[in-house]
Amino acid sequence: MLDAFRELLTLERTKRLGVVSPQMLNSVVGLVKSQLAKAEKRQEKRAAAGDEDDEGDDEEKEADLELLSTACNAIGEMLRLHGAAALPTVESQLMPHVQKWFSSEEPAFKALALTVFNHVIEHAGREHNKKYVAAVLPVLAATTMLSDAAPSAEDASLRQAAVAGLGIVAEHGGKLLSRNAATEAGRQMLALLQQPEAKFSSNVEASEAAAITLGKLLVHRTASLDASIALPEFLAWVPPPSTRTPLEHRHSDPCGGAVARSRCDPGLDPG
Repeated sequence: MLDAFRELLTLERTKRLGVVSPQMLNSVVGLVKSQLAKAEKRQEKRAAAGDEDDEGDDEEKEADLELLSTACNAIGEMLRLHGAAALPTVESQLMPHVQKWFSSEEPAFKALALTVFNHVIEHAGREHNKKYVAAVLPVLAATTMLSDAAPSAEDASLRQAAVAGLGIVAEHGGKLLSRNAATEAGRQMLALLQQPEAKFSSNVEASEAAAITLGKLLVHRTASLDASIALPEFLAWVPPPSTRTPLEHRHSDPCGGAVARSRCDPGLDPG
């Protein structure tokens, strides 16, 4: 049912049918809220049960993550559709759940929370997004840093959300992203793109997000980067026009539109 709601929101945004007004959101969003509440109860039950049924818990957790991902996409569609007008509904009914994801120790849940915050920062307008930029910017910066440990799939998902968030903050965060912070963000993007594992299948989506964020920094924070270093690295991730493939909406950007989804090189993967 959440999938149907998300598809309705997408159809409304693309076709402008006039059936989902900001006033209607407050009533129909109860569907999303009830599903999130049920998922939270299952999470609490799993935590209380401990390791009694790992296999069953894994299946249930995977189903819950799929549900939360759909809810995350629905929130993004609400904000794309109505911008700041949708924010009171999102904040009053859905953000309490999203804050719990953000506080989770599990990377996959935190990644979904960051994605929701990214949607708010991108679509709600600068006067409304300041508190979100201030809250998540330290987390974005810390999460994008490379470590010696091999990332899990969930860690890679979290890093991708954080890297994409830095690009959105570069474009929409105004003075909350200082010149020094923008310079450091550019350095981190270069480090991600230049690591030997950048095109491994487990890392390629985060690497694509890093290339797009680097492009946004070049456009919106030009004075903070050395273009002689950053621009060639960005262009190295731009394929020939004949091989370009469409990106998902979260990657839409004057620079990001040229970066292809299929940049992984399975031949480079370990093993």
